[in-house]
Amino acid sequence: MTDKGVMLYQNDGYSVAKIGVDSNNPDALLCLGRCLILNICKDEDHERGAEYLKQAANNDHLGAMLWYASILESEKSALLDTTESIKWYKKAAEKGCFFSQYRYANIFFTGEFVTKNIEEAIKRFAKS
Repeated sequence: MTDKGVMLYQNDGYSVAKIGVDSNNPDALLCLGRCLILNICKDEDHERGAEYLKQAANNDHLGAMLWYASILESEKSALLDTTESIKWYKKAAEKGCFFSQYRYANIFFTGEFVTKNIEEAIKRFAKS
């Protein structure tokens, strides 16, 4: 555990992360969001986990932006929203996340979820 209330999936980690979440700590929001989605905590709750990830992403947490975007594009997710997913990949890419920059470029390169745009893809690939 860190002094910010972020947990490392240990004994009472769930309650420690919840303290950080209650204080709107982006690292704790990311941690507990992943915990709920991956069923590491006491209960599995994808919607609540995604909401924690979204809160952390809204606080400019790059890791949360990437996790949230990937959940929104997953066909296995009940939260499927590719338009919103692309928005979060773009935002993370603009903040310097190289993986998001690559994923965003690949979306344009393949035409997955958007109209294929090779020029935009090349521009984005050059930044990744």
